[in-house]
Amino acid sequence: MAIMYKNILEDRVVWIENRDYPVTASALFCIGNHGNLAIRQGGIIYMVTDLQLTNANVSATLLDSGNLVFRDENSSMLWQSFDFPFDTFLPGMKLGYDRRIGKTWSYVSWRSSNDLSPGNFTLQLDPGPEKQIVILNGDEIYWRSTRPWGDDSNLFEFPPESRMNMYNFTFVSESDTAYLTYTFYRNDTIRRFMLNATGQLRQVLWLENEWSLLNSQPRQPCDVYAYCGANSSCSNALSQFFSCLPGFEPSSAELWSNGDFKDGCSRKNDLQCGMEGLGSAEDVFHELSNVKLPENQLTVEVQSTGECRSACWSNCSCSGFSYTDGNFSTWNGDLINLQQLPADEISGTNFYLKLAASDLGTYSKINCNISIW
Repeated sequence: MAIMYKNILEDRVVWIENRDYPVTASALFCIGNHGNLAIRQGGIIYMVTDLQLTNANVSATLLDSGNLVFRDENSSMLWQSFDFPFDTFLPGMKLGYDRRIGKTWSYVSWRSSNDLSPGNFTLQLDPGPEKQIVILNGDEIYWRSTRPWGDDSNLFEFPPESRMNMYNFTFVSESDTAYLTYTFYRNDTIRRFMLNATGQLRQVLWLENEWSLLNSQPRQPCDVYAYCGANSSCSNALSQFFSCLPGFEPSSAELWSNGDFKDGCSRKNDLQCGMEGLGSAEDVFHELSNVKLPENQLTVEVQSTGECRSACWSNCSCSGFSYTDGNFSTWNGDLINLQQLPADEISGTNFYLKLAASDLGTYSKINCNISIW
């Protein structure tokens, strides 16, 4: 059973109930003897709802919003299709969770462009404190928004003019509940958010008898979470997307040479921090200029760049830091999703990578601005 756009022939399906159990012949959608919604194919009955009803005086209505609602004789809501999302995030639907009722609103892609059954990708709201949107590939993070939700944040990272002129987003966050929903400022066009079979969250507009792509996430290879593995630098501007960071080398040279970069890079030389009596020089910092900072940063209150350096240098788990406009952040352990931005990109910042002093000889091979502390 499907809900679809009425006057659109291309990619028109927005919701399917029995995507795991497709019917193979003519079937009937009905309200059964016990008052529940059901799909009947011959002698086979697929229960859409399984409610304990005191009477069977119920009705089902498909609203203009695309929501199929099931009500009792008092017009009280018993069930709605918006609580069981497909791959399309329509106005009035939710993305998030409510632990009080054990409900999660997440979106699952098609298996392929021709197969409506559940695919590998899931769009959901991360229940962590930052409330980021994530796309999972199976159980692994495939993409996530770089900023948490806030009054001035653009969670989908679409152009501000697009967001402000089209969408009115509302974010609800309480102790056991968090979800994102939205409405349109204008209702004279057809737009939708959808998660396609390749794991892209797409914002599309029906224009001149076809779907026009307004924006998508991830847009480029480097936007994919850990696309190059840990401790690497990714650049969408170069034909060779990635390379190991200074002082690092492929964790598996064989996999790297075969184009498999998921294992990322490892240090050539161990840091000296915490090692006693080795007689080696102290660890140093190498400046990477005009980069998009890695994931999983920690914010620390300090007053100067010197305090930043000291805080990271004395913490043996610290792999690097950044200090921009009075904001100090550190990173512990592996560095994920660091991007080298092109020279004409003004949104980048500087990142100070912590290295063993014995790595100094590798700097001449790095094509970037250098600062040694």
